[in-house]
Amino acid sequence: MQLLATDLQRSSEVQIFLTLTALIKNCRTGVSRFQYTVFKNKTTLKIPKIKTQEKIAAILSAYDDLIENNKRRIALLEKMAEEIYREWFVRMRFPGYRKMKFEKGLPEDWRNFQA
Repeated sequence: MQLLATDLQRSSEVQIFLTLTALIKNCRTGVSRFQYTVFKNKTTLKIPKIKTQEKIAAILSAYDDLIENNKRRIALLEKMAEEIYREWFVRMRFPGYRKMKFEKGLPEDWRNFQA
């Protein structure tokens, strides 16, 4: 087993993680697992200065947080949409339903269309 040695005075741990993660995802060798020798022989890493790495890591971390927040928002919106659908079209409690006359479980103004 070979290890990747780095100088943490010149490289941010977050930058190393992000760089290697991106490389592994984009390393297409036709084999289902990562091949270190192919990586070692064909890959040159251009590592920016530590200050630049820290800025990049901060920006990417902020975007990751935004993405996670948006995923949670989307999940909540999907649940709300499902509940509104059930309320309006399953329970028949849509806006103005109290003023409607129902016939066979449907508002009488609605027509049954057959395809």
